[in-house]
Amino acid sequence: MRKFFCTALFLLITAGLCWGQTPLTEIYFDNFRMVPGFGEATTLDDFELGTNNWWDPDGSGSTYGTFYDAGQDWSTNSTTFGKDSLTVYDGLYSARLAYQWEDPDSAGFIREYPGSGDPQTYVFTTMDKLEVWLYGNSSGDMIRFCIDDSDGHEVSEWITIDWDGWQLISWNLAADSVIAWVGGNGVADGPNADFDSFQILKGEATAVEPMAHEPELPTSYKLSQNYPNPFNAETRIQFAIPQAGQVSLKVYNVTGQLVRTLIEETMTAGAHSVVWNGRDEDNRELSSGVYFCRMVSGSYAESIKMTFLR
Repeated sequence: MRKFFCTALFLLITAGLCWGQTPLTEIYFDNFRMVPGFGEATTLDDFELGTNNWWDPDGSGSTYGTFYDAGQDWSTNSTTFGKDSLTVYDGLYSARLAYQWEDPDSAGFIREYPGSGDPQTYVFTTMDKLEVWLYGNSSGDMIRFCIDDSDGHEVSEWITIDWDGWQLISWNLAADSVIAWVGGNGVADGPNADFDSFQILKGEATAVEPMAHEPELPTSYKLSQNYPNPFNAETRIQFAIPQAGQVSLKVYNVTGQLVRTLIEETMTAGAHSVVWNGRDEDNRELSSGVYFCRMVSGSYAESIKMTFLR
């Protein structure tokens, strides 16, 4: 009986049920593109260059209900958006969104959006169609597109992820329903618009989508441990500042020599992140070993130790 009880307890712990969170869910994105009313389709992101230009899902103030381990903050939870080798076409990479809901009986919402470059900077017309290949897992969660137009945010209808494997999903701005989100009016006002985000809604009846979750500003400075660590290709460094100001983020070797300046600029208050690829200022790959990342902003100064493995 004791052996049976211990085995059952172990299975509950490994499944994450003792803490109430749902199992890890994984969906994949590939070949995100814009299809005009006339002419050839334009690829907005095929993820062949990775996902460094996309925010961590929990970097958005709209995201809520995702799981954190005890004592951890948004920069270290299990919700990630990264490069993966599961593809629908001949390319090498797709994007993998992995997430856990904090409570099976509570609401949850994820806003995954690009932070810079394409597809955020690509401007399309409100007569175009957005398409992306999505690898589903019959989770019952829902997904939709979101754009920015002249009035604010507009979204598509929710699409329930009730299939396994790859499926093409789309939003025809000229023919499909347009729903108002934050600042929007339910009309795709042109002539131009740009992509805002993919949004995921927890698939239970208790789930309620947010309408205007403003990002919560941090109350103190913080430099979080890089992830992954150790790393051999790239690592993400996340930090927070409670007020706008000059931020310096630099990488040093064990002798104290500066090898890379990641940030040296005035930044807005909030949570930020940057990716380091293990290269110096001249884009030369550094040798394996221990490096230190030092952040200075105002009177705040902090360092973290990073291990680079070639």
